[in-house]
Amino acid sequence: MRMKLVIVILAIIGIIACFYVPAKIIEFATSVYMNTASPYSIGWMGTSILYNKLQDDNFTVYVAEDQQQFIQALSKGGTILIVAPDHPIPYDLADIIFKSWVNGKANIIVFDENTTTNPLLRKYGIYIDGRALLYPGLTQAQGFPPAEILEVNGSRVLARLNWASFLVPKNITSIVSKYTFINNARIIGEALGIVDLNDNGKIDPNEDNMGTYPVGAIITGSSGRTLFVFTDSYPVLNAAFQMNYSLTPVMLQYIEKISNTTSSRTIIIPNFLYNRDYYRLKVPFHPALLLVYAAKYTSIADSYFEHILATSIYIKTGIATLILLLAVLAFIKIFGGIKREDLEPTPRRELISMIEITGPSTEAVKGHEKDIVVSIWKFIDDVYYTLFDTHLEDIIKDPAKIPDIAGRLGIDEEKFKTYLYEMYKIYMKALGKSRFPIILNWRTTLKRFVNMGEMLLEPTGYTLIGRKGYRDVAYLIK
Repeated sequence: MRMKLVIVILAIIGIIACFYVPAKIIEFATSVYMNTASPYSIGWMGTSILYNKLQDDNFTVYVAEDQQQFIQALSKGGTILIVAPDHPIPYDLADIIFKSWVNGKANIIVFDENTTTNPLLRKYGIYIDGRALLYPGLTQAQGFPPAEILEVNGSRVLARLNWASFLVPKNITSIVSKYTFINNARIIGEALGIVDLNDNGKIDPNEDNMGTYPVGAIITGSSGRTLFVFTDSYPVLNAAFQMNYSLTPVMLQYIEKISNTTSSRTIIIPNFLYNRDYYRLKVPFHPALLLVYAAKYTSIADSYFEHILATSIYIKTGIATLILLLAVLAFIKIFGGIKREDLEPTPRRELISMIEITGPSTEAVKGHEKDIVVSIWKFIDDVYYTLFDTHLEDIIKDPAKIPDIAGRLGIDEEKFKTYLYEMYKIYMKALGKSRFPIILNWRTTLKRFVNMGEMLLEPTGYTLIGRKGYRDVAYLIK
């Protein structure tokens, strides 16, 4: 009876609290790896199972999130593991990896059916062709998705194929006499197939030349370090582990035996070569939910009062009710000042600028357009510094920051770059520090500047002077 009474009181208090205490939306931002071979990807294409197995076998697996972390880990030695990267290995990084191998610092293990690792492999006189080897029995049927051909820095790059490609040259032993830093080179695997000459995923009439092609190789350097290459990433992906694919345990043994040749038993994975997607999750929260937890511990509180207060049930119930009411009043005091607008996940900051001060007359804006441009730029700069700890001019000087910031905001990278650079030119012109661009009508330019500014601010949850104020501005500078 006492429990039912307390639950009824809690329900009444919860209903009342809903009218006085508005809900809040808590926003969580996170990045995930999907449809990629990252060790943090748990999908069929990921390598999270391989990552966990290597750790279970007492290997130290270091996942580098950027190039600087990777180089720092490489300086201590280990084995570099590269599985079907989404981005081509930068030429400067390929040179650092190659020198570490020649100097005896690191082994290199590559599983890749595409051309993204070729900047590194070409230093050894080999490369991955990138075209799939199709099964001879498929005839005209389409057996594999066609490769997606991309142009990256003037070079041909293929998206993941889902089946092996092959190594070039076929006679890999010929590179031993050509390169002094190589002691031995041998093929460890060959595949019988037909080359998909036009990358369409099926065997066409002109693609009927069946042959044997190398798909795996081991190259030993003068320093004793090993380069292992296999032109198919599938054996080390999560899907292969889950299906008990016959080649998977063999490839795992190759990785572990090669990694055992280093004293540190460290495996280094360049995770920055994989794509990641940014997601924002919005979770509603209401203080009344806390009453659920209060109800859970009501029986404990009841037992406590039963033990401490040897008196009637009415006094005990009254004391418990009073405590609960005080708790609710505390909630109302804490959250009561929250307005309905607080349902927005991020606050709005208003800019009181000359646009607002000069009033509705279009003549009042005349002659002040440059000052308004400077004010708007400084405001946007302050917002980006608050959110990303970087000024707009720093982003312009270091374009490498653009993909990260645009991705976090969900803005198209090219549009973000275009708006930012054009606004910066207008801003410098307003300061009198640049001769270009040539501006004949500052009022029209100001209107375009405000539009571009809103495009940069809208994803951050900020605005220049509010929606109504923005329409006023657009009217003033027609």
